[in-house]
Amino acid sequence: MVALYLLAQGPENRIDPVGEADAGRELLGNILFFAEDPEFVHRAFQAACDFVHRVPRSRLTFVRMRASGVELGKGTYGDE
Repeated sequence: MVALYLLAQGPENRIDPVGEADAGRELLGNILFFAEDPEFVHRAFQAACDFVHRVPRSRLTFVRMRASGVELGKGTYGDE
């Protein structure tokens, strides 16, 4: 991987830099990890921290787009 983009919906499309600590907190909040062994927990935490330290970090804010006049499942892929 060459970059980390944290996704967020917002009022406009934009890309903003994110600090290492903020990116680490948000990334860790999105990792589902179950372990009883403290060493595995430490390794998962360290891997996330190492990753956000090594790559550029940005927040990609986007405006949610709605399909207008499209009924899902009908005519979407030419299978009318």
